[in-house]
Amino acid sequence: MVRVHVTQEAELCSIATVGDIGSTQKVMKKEKVSILNSQGLKLVGELEDTGSKDLCVLCHGFQSSKELPTFVSVSKALTESGFSTYRFDFTGNGESNGEFAYGNYWREAEDIRSVVNYWRYRGWRVISLIGHSKGGNAVLLYASKYKDVASIVNISGRFDLRRGIKGRLGGSKGVQKLKEDGVLDVYDRNGNFEFRVLKSDLDERCARVWQKDTKQRRARH
Repeated sequence: MVRVHVTQEAELCSIATVGDIGSTQKVMKKEKVSILNSQGLKLVGELEDTGSKDLCVLCHGFQSSKELPTFVSVSKALTESGFSTYRFDFTGNGESNGEFAYGNYWREAEDIRSVVNYWRYRGWRVISLIGHSKGGNAVLLYASKYKDVASIVNISGRFDLRRGIKGRLGGSKGVQKLKEDGVLDVYDRNGNFEFRVLKSDLDERCARVWQKDTKQRRARH
C-alpha cells in the first residue's frame, strides 16, 4: 500500500528552447510534493515537471537537503534536457519529519524506496537515482537490494567508510567517548550543537565496512 500526501504549492516556469525557426516556450511546473515513508513520516520534496514522465530522483548527502546548490544545478540541466526531476529531503533533514541520524544508511535507502513506489503508483517512470556524498551510498544500497532502476549515479559517495569518522566526531577522544557512553553530542567550532550520534549509528556504518571486507576476502579464495 502506498501512502501519500501532496501539498498544493505549485508554480509555473517557462523553458525557452531554440529551434531552426525562432524559439518555443515549454511550460515547466514546480510543485512541492510530500510523501509518507514506510514509518509514516513525511518526506518533503520538489517536483520539476517538464511534461515528461521520465523522472530522475535526486538524493542529498550528510546534513544536507534538497536545496543543495549542486543538485539545483543538476536538476536545471536535466529539465533543460527534457527530463522531470524530484529532489527530496531524507528523514530528519531539511523540511522532512523525523530525527536526524548519523548512520541510518538502510533507512535512507528505504526512504528512496518510498519515493520510487509513490511515483510509479502515479504513472511515472523513475529512470535514474542520483545521489551525492552519503546520498551516493544510499542509492548504491538501494540498487543492491531492489535492482529496479536502470541508471544509478553516485556523485562523490565515500568508498571507504572508515575514513571521515574521527573528523566528524571530534577526533579519537570523541570516538572513545562514544564507545564508552553510547552517545555523543557534536558541536561546531563556535560551541553550537550540531547533531547527536548513538553508538548504534557508528556500529551500522562500520557494518558496511565489515560486509565489504568480507566479500573481498571471499573473492580472493
